[in-house]
Amino acid sequence: MDASLSLALANCLKLIDDLKLNEAISLCDELLLSAKERNDKILILNLKGEAFLYAGYYPLASSCFFENIKLASELNDSKLIAQAFVGLSYVYRFLEDYKTAIEYAQKAEDILDSSQPEVSYIKALLSEGISNARLGNFDGADLLLNKALRISEISKDDFLSATSIKSLADLYLHKRDYTHAIRLYEKALPYAEKKNHFVLKTMVQVRMAEALEQSGDIEKALSSCAAGLEEASKNQFAAGEKSAHQVLSRLFERKSETERAFKHLKSYLHLQTSIETSKQTHKINKLELAFVKETKDKEIYLLEQIKEKHASITESIAYAKGLQEAILPMDESLEDPVLDYFVFFKPKEKVGGDFYWIDRSDSGFLFCVADCTGHGIPGAMLSMLSSNLVSQSFSANKKSGLNKVLEGINKSLHLIFGNKNNILTANDGMDISVCSIEKEKNNNEWVLKFSGANHTCILIRDSEIIQTAYNRTGISLLTSNDYNFTETNYPLKKGDCIYLFSDGYPDQFGGTNAESRNNGGKKFKYRQLIELLQEISKKDVGTQKQILKRSLDDWMGDLEQVDDICVLGIRFKGV
Repeated sequence: MDASLSLALANCLKLIDDLKLNEAISLCDELLLSAKERNDKILILNLKGEAFLYAGYYPLASSCFFENIKLASELNDSKLIAQAFVGLSYVYRFLEDYKTAIEYAQKAEDILDSSQPEVSYIKALLSEGISNARLGNFDGADLLLNKALRISEISKDDFLSATSIKSLADLYLHKRDYTHAIRLYEKALPYAEKKNHFVLKTMVQVRMAEALEQSGDIEKALSSCAAGLEEASKNQFAAGEKSAHQVLSRLFERKSETERAFKHLKSYLHLQTSIETSKQTHKINKLELAFVKETKDKEIYLLEQIKEKHASITESIAYAKGLQEAILPMDESLEDPVLDYFVFFKPKEKVGGDFYWIDRSDSGFLFCVADCTGHGIPGAMLSMLSSNLVSQSFSANKKSGLNKVLEGINKSLHLIFGNKNNILTANDGMDISVCSIEKEKNNNEWVLKFSGANHTCILIRDSEIIQTAYNRTGISLLTSNDYNFTETNYPLKKGDCIYLFSDGYPDQFGGTNAESRNNGGKKFKYRQLIELLQEISKKDVGTQKQILKRSLDDWMGDLEQVDDICVLGIRFKGV
């Protein structure tokens, strides 16, 4: 290799490190036009594949690595083939196909000489270790990542040493061993600083902040995350800035510094939108078109595999949506002269973590609105389980009181998940409100009975707002197994309206005008929602639902929905 090509490849590697991926891809294309030796083409294609990989264009990255396999096979160079296998392992790991990622990493390890390890061997160990961690094989991941660390330290490769230590720290963070995770993040930071790799430095500081937060050291967490944000901002590392703002928002919220928490949440949402827009408007489309025209059989095969996986995921989500809809009561299906009701249910994605539950009891009616941790597929899975727990607890405790229903759900959650690590984090669970509208046997009066786990209920009577009492703790592993919830009773009058709702509606960002929304907007907030409910409470339930939907649409404009939304309204008509 001549000196000019060596310098150009070094410049290309620096562009990739600095995440200037378009420039790196363009430089690779220029170098390929003049490259004559196969070895040179392989080196250039490998860098081009890395650039495509970090840009998120996995079919294009895989095309470079498959081309390298072909070229290296013609040269009978097993080390270069192994290098391409490592690249493909990274492609599949980024696609979250961890089993295939492990297969390619192991193919690379089988070729390479472990007694004289090189960068590709360490990267293969890292990819295999991280993939095992994602699959829940923590012991295997620990062994692989420690091996990668030991070899990278012997090789005196500061970057791979720091990456290995950070990957181990991420493993312990996932295992909720926060003390061990913090110690490893602290060890990784000097390596990252020595290498002066801003991406690695940023993510070590932000992840360390998460571990410190979970261990209860909020001030140190703030300091670490602020340093990560500064590093990301200085180097225009948008993904790092987004992660830092998200964690800082959560930390300031825990300190009850609402204004600062909102500021970081607003920045996070803005960056999230910008990053997605950037990906969509990237000028990579021309390169993708060229790839489709020039691709080889193996490249087409991988592309089809990716399409099939996407189709499979889409089909699974549609099926999950059908399952979730099947467990929800039919909207407004309970017809009775005593009451009317409506449900405004709008998941953030096709499926979500909110659910509602409606049934008759021996003496009246039962209602429930719950908000499970998360949204999308994970939230939907937890909501389906939780819906079943609600049904079981109502059946078992219906004569003991609504507070006993919540206590039964809380005990069941502890029984299922309390002794199983790495399934739920401590604060995963649900906020839930349950109420009944019953006719008292002793005086024939109708009464609203309510019990809430970090959820309230709003009763509106002749424009007067009555907020029910509730317990300010949700149902989770953080709530003790024997926690005693309370039940409160409220006599009902004809025309009373009762509302149960999750936090999705009041937490939605938007504004009263386009200018406000273009600047990120602000939350709708509970007070504004309650005032809206007060304003519409005298209208029929169908009209109330339409006004809620229209008001939300007007408030959101083009902004993204931030959470699942569920509002259940009941009008008591009396007898």
